Amino acid sequence: MESKSLKKFILIEQEGQGIDEGTWDAIHVVTTTVNGNQASYMAVSAVFVMIKMNQQVGAMAVGGHLSKKKDITCELSAKEDIKQ
Repeated sequence: MESKSLKKFILIEQEGQGIDEGTWDAIHVVTTTVNGNQASYMAVSAVFVMIKMNQQVGAMAVGGHLSKKKDITCELSAKEDIKQ
């Protein structure tokens, strides 16, 4: 049986306030694959942060990122899914 998949990509960007310069970006990728009566979902999210400050005590630049991944497989039931 042939499997079908759908992929989505989302990028969110925000500039910081209260600091000299700063941004954060969030990337979310969701992949859905349906194979027969099973659906598999994979979500990957990553957040990137960059902050630059020049205060009385000195200059500072900080950056970093965090990534998370989640996989879920569930069985599809035509009768149950139609009710929702």
